[in-house]
Amino acid sequence: ALERFSQAHGVLMGWTDFNTSGPICHDNFNQAAAGVACRTMGLGSAYGFFTGQSRSEVPNNYVAAVARCAGSEANLNECKIEHPTCYRGEMVTVLCSNFSRAAAETASGVQVEIFSGILFAKSWQSAWGAVCDDGFDQRDATVACRHLGYQWAIFKTGVRAAVPHSFSMGNLDCTGQENDLGRCKFAKSPLCTRGEAVALQCW
Repeated sequence: ALERFSQAHGVLMGWTDFNTSGPICHDNFNQAAAGVACRTMGLGSAYGFFTGQSRSEVPNNYVAAVARCAGSEANLNECKIEHPTCYRGEMVTVLCSNFSRAAAETASGVQVEIFSGILFAKSWQSAWGAVCDDGFDQRDATVACRHLGYQWAIFKTGVRAAVPHSFSMGNLDCTGQENDLGRCKFAKSPLCTRGEAVALQCW
């Protein structure tokens, strides 16, 4: 069994003791395992996960692979854990619901927040609302995280979450070079439904 689990640079990590950690290999990792991983780390439920990941900051000293979870386990150690041979590019990231980040209003008048894993925005003299996933891509995610003071982003669209019925921003069109989400082109108050939220994680 592993001592604990955490995330580093967006990568799911396992600790063999209090001083030694390494990434979890993506072999056989699935949505059930992602849900248990978020629960184990105290980060709620999982909106999704990504395999085939690598980070230059994370060495490929894999400590384990989560081979099989039923999804009801309280801890990843209750799942079947294996120790396969894995290589760089076989890391896994999970998008958990209890990931939150906030930033002050910028010169553009736009505020950005990740609350319960969901991207929210507020433009000048408007109410907070979720960002709609229409047209949302990696460039938009990167700028949103940069707005919050982070360099890297992973995201998932089409997320059905407990968000307000009103969306504050949609049809985002960032070049990817902006430091402020308010400098991107976007539509105010788009007509979107609850299943069109964006889950975002930054590091």
